[in-house]
Amino acid sequence: MDRARLAYHLAVKDEEQLRELVFAAFDVMTADQRHIVFGDDLETQDGPPEPLEGNVLLLEIERFHAASLAGSYYAPFNVNSKNYRDIPPKTAEWLNCMGDLLKSCCQLTAQGNHAHAISCLDLLFELIVSLDRGDEIIYAEERGSWMIGASEQDYLDSYLTSLAATAEPEEFAEVAIDLMQPYTWKAHSAKLYATAVRVANKAQRTQLDAEIQRRQMAIESTQ
Repeated sequence: MDRARLAYHLAVKDEEQLRELVFAAFDVMTADQRHIVFGDDLETQDGPPEPLEGNVLLLEIERFHAASLAGSYYAPFNVNSKNYRDIPPKTAEWLNCMGDLLKSCCQLTAQGNHAHAISCLDLLFELIVSLDRGDEIIYAEERGSWMIGASEQDYLDSYLTSLAATAEPEEFAEVAIDLMQPYTWKAHSAKLYATAVRVANKAQRTQLDAEIQRRQMAIESTQ
């Protein structure tokens, strides 16, 4: 189908049919293609984002998680002095997907869908830790979670918020402290502690402080 025939084909469609075509095109696009075609429109949309279905997002993340561990995005190439900074298309696709999925998880937290937010973020965190460990998730001469186009502080804050809404004090303290461990995340432990204190209930806060004291942890300064 050429451009003229496409124009005619679209002209005879009603609004609902056009929406279905757009969604069908979106579903078969790669992440890079989605950003090229829809990126500016989605980032400048007026009003709040459309609500997300937690079970749908979880299914998408489960597929992404499985494909990542299976090496679907790992695309090595012959590196030389001229191309060593190149990012393979599969690596760029993975980074874009990861960034988008993390932002969607933050939206689940904002919607109050805390159980699905935790399930989704747990899977994505597994991939981030695996990437920083050096596993063959994506290929680049130098690679790590610093390449992901999403704010680490934002998605960790969302995780702690959803954790506080769903976890018992002991679990909340244990998981929150794990996030504050040096070299686990680039975010400063002082910022994570401040978030944990803000979102925790009284019992969770008491348990958190008691566990920090028991472990004789020094909360990393933001300075």
